[in-house]
Order: sequence, then C-alpha cells, then structure tokens
Amino acid sequence: MTEHMHHHHHHEEDCCCEEHGGIHVSFHEGALIGTLAGHVHADSVDAAKEQLASAMTALAARINGTGGVIGHIKAIVSEEGRGWQISVTEEEAMARSLSPSAIHADCTVIVFAIEEDVLRAYMNDTIGALIRP
Repeated sequence: MTEHMHHHHHHEEDCCCEEHGGIHVSFHEGALIGTLAGHVHADSVDAAKEQLASAMTALAARINGTGGVIGHIKAIVSEEGRGWQISVTEEEAMARSLSPSAIHADCTVIVFAIEEDVLRAYMNDTIGALIRP
C-alpha cells in the first residue's frame, strides 16, 4: 500500500504576496504539486494560449536547470462570456461581437527533487506573471 503524505504551506507574517499570487503547493506520494488558477489578461484566447505555452516552457527550463524532475506541467485555458451586442437604430438591426469578459486558466505543475519555495518562486516568475487570481 502506498503511503499518502499531504503538506500544505502555512502563511506566515512575512508571506511573499496575496495568497502567494494564487499559487498553492502541496505534497502527494513523493511529488510536489503546484497549482495556479485565475484570469489571463490577453487580447484573445489565442494570445493567452501562446503566452501561457511560452511561460510553461520557461518554467520547465528553470526546473530542469536546477536538477528538478518534471512529472507533468499542464494548463487548461477557457474563454468565458463570449457574446454579441445587437442594437437597433431607427429600423436597422446591427450586431457586433463583444470581447470575452474573461479568459481563465488552470495550471498544474507536478515535479520531484525541487524545494517548495523554489517551485513557488519559479511558478510566480513565469506562469504567475500571466495568471492572476
């Protein structure tokens, strides 16, 4: 039987930022798991996907560069609030697409052989610069 061990970071007086920039770190079966969810400020969902892919690649390079082992880094990007405005002036109806109200991303990082504070700092510097809680 595999032993489950969970550890959750406790906030201290000198905590680095609001809920650590939304980054949550825990341990599970020998793996360090970092998660981050929030809104991505981008002009389009395609731009958000490109920016996040680049940030995830940079995160992987930093983890590998310090001898960490990547189990998995993944993200889900979704677009919410897509809609159209329809207006009538006099007798003619006109419709125009509205910008999405929100682009949301959920990112999970599963790694081994890296310290919690190092993972949190790397996530904050890369994907944390794009995904805001």
